Amino acid sequence: MNNIMLKKIISKKNIIMALVCCLIFWMLLNSVPNKMSYTVEEGDDSYIVSVFNPHGEKIYEEQYRVEPVISKVGKDTVMITVGKGDWHQSKFINGKTGRISEWFDDVKECSEQLVVNCVYKDNRFKIIIRDIYDKDKTYKEITDSFSEAAVGKYLVKDIEIINDHLVYLRYYIGDDWEEKGRLIFLN
Repeated sequence: MNNIMLKKIISKKNIIMALVCCLIFWMLLNSVPNKMSYTVEEGDDSYIVSVFNPHGEKIYEEQYRVEPVISKVGKDTVMITVGKGDWHQSKFINGKTGRISEWFDDVKECSEQLVVNCVYKDNRFKIIIRDIYDKDKTYKEITDSFSEAAVGKYLVKDIEIINDHLVYLRYYIGDDWEEKGRLIFLN
């Protein structure tokens, strides 16, 4: 009978030890930083933005004269936007890869991989869908019978990035501002 009681005691101790080990492991995992972060320090007449990767290493630092707006885009990306009035520029920083994009004017929609913005280029208004980090990877340039009198960013009513290969656009065309919807397939 003593052998049976000893086996039960040892079995209970093993279960308790396993639970304690799991608890310690869970606490250690939660104490390790696992997401990117950023700080904004206000100076006399400027703002210093610092972005850190998930390991706490600084991967970006820049000084701005106007207060930037910082937004999370997905899990691993932040978007820094600066500007005044009707004009804004945005830059993207991926904390996982450390990649930093160039500046984009008037971003209308974005994901961690795609950016959609409106530009006046080559004497035409265009809606451009492209890769955030590769300036040579433009997926689509949408030109249509946009009104000559319109300010570009107001011509776009709605954009939905469905996934990295599919974007839905609703925008206005012509002088009567007729609404048009398009599903754009990206290569």
